[in-house]
Amino acid sequence: MKGKLEMHGKKKEFTTPIFLRKVANALEIISNFIIETNDFKIKIPSVLSMKVADMVNIETNYLLQ
Repeated sequence: MKGKLEMHGKKKEFTTPIFLRKVANALEIISNFIIETNDFKIKIPSVLSMKVADMVNIETNYLLQ
């Protein structure tokens, strides 16, 4: 799947594999990709900097009916 992700006023194009599955009378779309917090100007508080990674895994699950 190809698309744009926008957070904190920053946009970035992504291409990621997706998994499609027919569920009853619906279509399930599952994807998983990694973003870098710096790409979207996400500031991690210094108190959490040792516990929160600079790269974050995003998992999506859509059910289209």
